[in-house]
Amino acid sequence: MKKGKLLALVASIFLTAMVILPACGGSDTTTTAPGTTKATTKASTPQPIVKVINPQGAYIAVETKPIAPRLDSLAGKKILFYESEATNMQLPFLLSRLQKDYPTATFDVVHTESFGSQTPTADQLKYQACIRGVGWCGGATNTQGIFMAAMEKGGVPTVYLLYSDQDVYFQNICLNNGCPNCRFVNVPRIGHAEEMVATYYDKIAKALCDPLTGKEKESGLYSPPAPARLLFEGTSDEAQDFLQQTTLIDNCRMCPIAKYTDGLPVIIPTEEKVAAMLTGTSHKATETIGQAWASPAMQWGDMKIPETPAGAAITYAQKYTATVEKAAVCAVMAGCKPQYMPVVLAIATAGGNSTNCPGTSSMWATPFVVSGPIAKEIGMNAGQNSMDVGNPANMTLGRVGGLMTVNFGSCITGTGRTDEGNMIHSVAFAEDLDGLPPGWVGYNQESTHYDAATKKNVNYTAKESVLGKYMGWGFVTGLFSFPGYYRSLNQGTMGLARWLGVEGTPGYYNWMEVILPIIQRASPSPGSGSFIIHMNLAEMLYLHGFKTKAAVYQWMYDNYFLTVKEYWNSGLFDFPTDGGRQIEQTSGKSYNDLLKTDPGYKLHSFGSGPNGANNCIVVADSFADEHWYYNVFGGRPSAYAIDPWK
Repeated sequence: MKKGKLLALVASIFLTAMVILPACGGSDTTTTAPGTTKATTKASTPQPIVKVINPQGAYIAVETKPIAPRLDSLAGKKILFYESEATNMQLPFLLSRLQKDYPTATFDVVHTESFGSQTPTADQLKYQACIRGVGWCGGATNTQGIFMAAMEKGGVPTVYLLYSDQDVYFQNICLNNGCPNCRFVNVPRIGHAEEMVATYYDKIAKALCDPLTGKEKESGLYSPPAPARLLFEGTSDEAQDFLQQTTLIDNCRMCPIAKYTDGLPVIIPTEEKVAAMLTGTSHKATETIGQAWASPAMQWGDMKIPETPAGAAITYAQKYTATVEKAAVCAVMAGCKPQYMPVVLAIATAGGNSTNCPGTSSMWATPFVVSGPIAKEIGMNAGQNSMDVGNPANMTLGRVGGLMTVNFGSCITGTGRTDEGNMIHSVAFAEDLDGLPPGWVGYNQESTHYDAATKKNVNYTAKESVLGKYMGWGFVTGLFSFPGYYRSLNQGTMGLARWLGVEGTPGYYNWMEVILPIIQRASPSPGSGSFIIHMNLAEMLYLHGFKTKAAVYQWMYDNYFLTVKEYWNSGLFDFPTDGGRQIEQTSGKSYNDLLKTDPGYKLHSFGSGPNGANNCIVVADSFADEHWYYNVFGGRPSAYAIDPWK
């Protein structure tokens, strides 16, 4: 054989071996798709086992009772008929049909176009039965579920009418109030009254008269086991998969909803990471999260709330509490750093995004503002795009409240909540204290806490840091002009100058004279204004003559009104005024009385007190183009202390 042919044969054998040997397990070479480069990898190293700390809160045990014995018939009975449907679409027709079919029964009607009472009066507990509805949103179901549970425990058989998406909420509320088996009937949301009532009418009498089942007779302490400290043990990949597990939810067409997260990947809360996070606070891991300061006694609707001492445990949705370690777990999951922990714990004292679960079925925004020295200490963004992506502190602190809502209160979308926890609507940012005009103070110095010793509210100082939690019906970007129009206003040029009629006349003008009337038209109701504005817009207000924020608040209060008739004609009147029955603050008369006697009576559009109380301006998002500002419907954010959590 010639030398060339021999070499070719040897090369052929070598190449054949290179192809065959990997199939026999003798090499780490991997096969790739045609046209791609082959990669060689080493044998994979087994992942270490991690222990995942449980983020879930602990349930507060409740003593439960059976529901009340049922009636033999509705005939001849005295029945409380409590209309709290808000729109009153079908209950009036239901009442007329019941009165026709049970002429010997007495139906005493309580009518409200708001949520109504959650505490039965002594007289209401004397009725022989109660029919109430409709549970039209989480807030209504919460209030009315508490009422129905109290009636049942007081010996009054009840039936609650509600929409089907409220079923689980209602059952949870009744359980948390010691009567887990309250009866309810589902009603339609839309249709004509006669048609709607026909679908469930026969079920009303059955709910009030059918004998109790064995389950409905049960009583005793409901105390589910506290969640184990360790939630999961396995590899990091397995832990991520575990935390991302979902459940299929009826109310979103059987879509998957995350059980432990906000639906996004999280940092695995291992023992080591949680321990590191806890170095950011002096508080012990086992400490139950409680109020930093005492709270004064107050009246909330028909409820009298006593003074609450400092340290009193925060009760999260559905009767849960949480510890400092649980907050650290959520902080790890969100991607926070240990130095953020004082702010994380302040967010926890604020209830995370929500302790109201169920809550209202709205797109409720939960922005958090940090005002004070700690914002710089932890590197928060108070400047350009402070509400956008990019800054680790802003992003992760904006996320952690939602994780608390999900885990501390077991608030799973579609099963235990209708609002809150949505990262898209939950942001954290810092107030730009360096951007304040001379004489203007930060939100921290405007805010107060209650001093139990003196029974007075005390202002925070410039050296103290405060968390503000906005709870607004809307979080609206205010543009109303193209870039440059605000800058050009004082030059007397372009759109805003024309709007105010000052084109061609330079001066120091008040740009709020343009936007407040627009906000009035968009939300024609008395209330307050809460704005997050660029530092240049604050400077323009200062140059116009407002040497303090308080001066702006007073001007807003003194200059913008709507009449009672204008308020009545809006879609914002009936629910907050209970159909006009509530008392208007400044006149001392009901809204209905004012409509009859003085429909032109003026209501303040901005501010609920003589000094424009509840109006609020926070300077932030500076260095961007100053044509941006934000209007948060809902008034001044609630203040929570940060420094006690260091």
